Amino acid sequence: MRGEALRGLRRLGDEAGGPYADEIRRLVERHAAELPRWYEEIRRRNRSARGR
Repeated sequence: MRGEALRGLRRLGDEAGGPYADEIRRLVERHAAELPRWYEEIRRRNRSARGR
């Protein structure tokens, strides 16, 4: 789970472009430690909504 979340984070930082790319990369770096918890919470909510 954690690895999956971190891959998503790296991909977001790498693919960021346009006028806000630097700001997106800073946000990604700042919240890297929180992403695995956030990712698991979203998955838990989705499972709950589907009734599983």
